[in-house]
Amino acid sequence: MSEELTKENLLKKIEESSFYFGEISEDLKKDIDVAKALIEKNGYGSFDKIDESFKKNKELLILAYQRDTGGYNSNASNDDYVPQEFMNDVEVLCAAVKSGWSFDKVTDELKKNKQIIMASVERTPRDFEKLSEEFRNDESVLLAAFEKKESFFSPYQFASDALKSNKDVAMKVMNKNGMSLEYVSDDLKKDREVVLAAVQNRGHSLQYADESFRKDREIAIFAAKDGASNYIDASFKTDEEICLTLIKKSERDIFWCDESLKKDKAFMIKAIQANKYLTLEHTSLNEEPEIKDLIQQGKAITKLYCEELFGVLKKLVPDVEYLCFAWSGGGDSFGGYRLKAVKYPDQDVNATPLEEQLTNTIQEIMDYSGVIEELDLNIGWVGSFTCQGGLVIALKPLTGNFEWQIGSNAVHDEYNKVLEEPYDRTVCTISLSEGYQGLSISGEGAEEVTDWDNVEEDEDPEPQYDTNYFDRNVPFKD
Repeated sequence: MSEELTKENLLKKIEESSFYFGEISEDLKKDIDVAKALIEKNGYGSFDKIDESFKKNKELLILAYQRDTGGYNSNASNDDYVPQEFMNDVEVLCAAVKSGWSFDKVTDELKKNKQIIMASVERTPRDFEKLSEEFRNDESVLLAAFEKKESFFSPYQFASDALKSNKDVAMKVMNKNGMSLEYVSDDLKKDREVVLAAVQNRGHSLQYADESFRKDREIAIFAAKDGASNYIDASFKTDEEICLTLIKKSERDIFWCDESLKKDKAFMIKAIQANKYLTLEHTSLNEEPEIKDLIQQGKAITKLYCEELFGVLKKLVPDVEYLCFAWSGGGDSFGGYRLKAVKYPDQDVNATPLEEQLTNTIQEIMDYSGVIEELDLNIGWVGSFTCQGGLVIALKPLTGNFEWQIGSNAVHDEYNKVLEEPYDRTVCTISLSEGYQGLSISGEGAEEVTDWDNVEEDEDPEPQYDTNYFDRNVPFKD
């Protein structure tokens, strides 16, 4: 470099950078303070920037492992990650495996060292399975393997039978991972205290308990908090507290509840207040004044078709002239509405944006709407991406002629501007005349038509699609 950095300036630059890429003089590469600063900042990768001798500095090596908590270079060979000189150093190896270096690379002799074992299972709980019978019968090692939470793995599966039948150990394990109830002894699956601890941690663990606990109301409530309706006894289908607890977790659990509750207006109002996405199976309840009011406030998200949708949006934003939504979606859901433009009379587009919470509520209502079904639009799938286009809802008669060019990435493009790169295609244009009031939708979808039955085994053809274009206006009057 044209001008060498002083040590003071170099340390300052290292501190200020997220990853220092500048040049370092040969003298400063040998400076311990510079080495520490780089390793503090960048971990093990900093050894490429400093004098090679520092890789044999135990303090710096351990510091590097501590900074590489993401398991950097975890599959590296011994010489790449743990220099041969330290292959029998317990302190260094503990730091290395905690950093993510594979326990398999530890020497056979040191695989019996409890400190290294503890460090390994804390970092990688699945290493517990690799341990000898002696350590799979060690309570402290087992509990160390639960320090890192893993939803779909329980080290208890590989613990000794003695630990699986020890109630004190089981209680500690249930408090860390309730799903481990699957692996306790049959006697402990009948122990209420153990089962209660498990369901308090994970309600779905009730599936592994003795079936008698499915009728235990306190245990059923904890299961309901986790949405575990499959494992709660049917006698609770009329229990309002349990039903509302389930519904709060998932709107789908309204279907689990007893028919008498689904017809009960007072209960359904409580249910909607617990989860606004609740499906009203008995749609006649939509006309009940209290429930209708919740729908019109966006506090109950139900499937609204064109006329009802228009009415709800007009109630939510009575002063707005029109709303424009860009979308991507398809199939039955047609999700992904994004509010791109809002216009008030006598104002420019987006001159007065809606509050974020109101915008989110409107988008939720739109995502759940039944517009596509009602208009019977033929929308197919193109791989993981489906359709493109937009929807305009003129809530008041338009004060002038309207035109919106909708690009192929309209969800992200600026309103009424098709970006030059990489999305430079206009998918559709919505044009409306002055005085129009109602809904207008336009776009394209596609359906795969590749003749896969006649494709040779070694062929890899590009999929073929039929594109469907659609435009539909649904006028309304106040």
